[in-house]
Amino acid sequence: MATDRVLASRAVVVAVVAVAASLVLVGFLSIIPSSGPASVFRPPNGAITYTSETIQIPSNGSSWGPVTNASFEGVQFLLCPEFLSSSWFYLQGTGTELSGARFAFVVVQDNSTPFGNGSPLFPSIGVREWFSPDGEFGVAWLSSTEHSITVQLSVANPLTVFFSEDVTLSPPINYTPAPKTVAYLGVTFSLRVLGWLTPAGPTLNATATMPNGTTYPLSMWEGPLYACASANGTPFWVPDNATCLAHGSPDHDVAILWDGYLNVTLMVRSG
Repeated sequence: MATDRVLASRAVVVAVVAVAASLVLVGFLSIIPSSGPASVFRPPNGAITYTSETIQIPSNGSSWGPVTNASFEGVQFLLCPEFLSSSWFYLQGTGTELSGARFAFVVVQDNSTPFGNGSPLFPSIGVREWFSPDGEFGVAWLSSTEHSITVQLSVANPLTVFFSEDVTLSPPINYTPAPKTVAYLGVTFSLRVLGWLTPAGPTLNATATMPNGTTYPLSMWEGPLYACASANGTPFWVPDNATCLAHGSPDHDVAILWDGYLNVTLMVRSG
């Protein structure tokens, strides 16, 4: 009997020690920093799918307004039409994603503007259909009447996942811009700011080369920030922190955000 009691006691001690060891191991693992993006990043697999809704935006039919608030699939929209003439008018607005990212955009009724038909330096103007550079949401002009504009709102389903990294470019030396090449998650970004101190404002000359060799142009002109400012100036209702200088690839696998000076955010979509 004594032997049995000793064996039982030893079994209890072993069990307690095993449980304690397990708890210590769990606690230790819980304080290890999570691995970086490189270990959890997965290249995108397939196109983004969307859920869409058609809505009507009231318009005054002259001048601009009113501002319309709309919410769809978690994205908050601010929408405001502006009529410059009986033949040229457009819809400007912002979309705020669940992540807090806020992008400004412009869509027009006939795919053309006085500034050209969607030049690469004007990624947010001159089109009937606009998508955020991360592919999270889009706005498409469908039709219009004297008192309303019909648009289609689209939101990614499931939502997109992006990894991002902030890059600071070197300031120009004797007004000569310094190029910068950054490799991030298999994508090679080439960045260079041109046109320092010119009346027209600087231009970010940017490309992104994918692992398969495909190169996307992502250049942007700082200029008057057409994505946020209408022909009559920046509307008072546009949030101060709306991102106006943003450009993404057509498939939204990569994108960049720019502050108009030396700071660039690189974005790569994960599958």
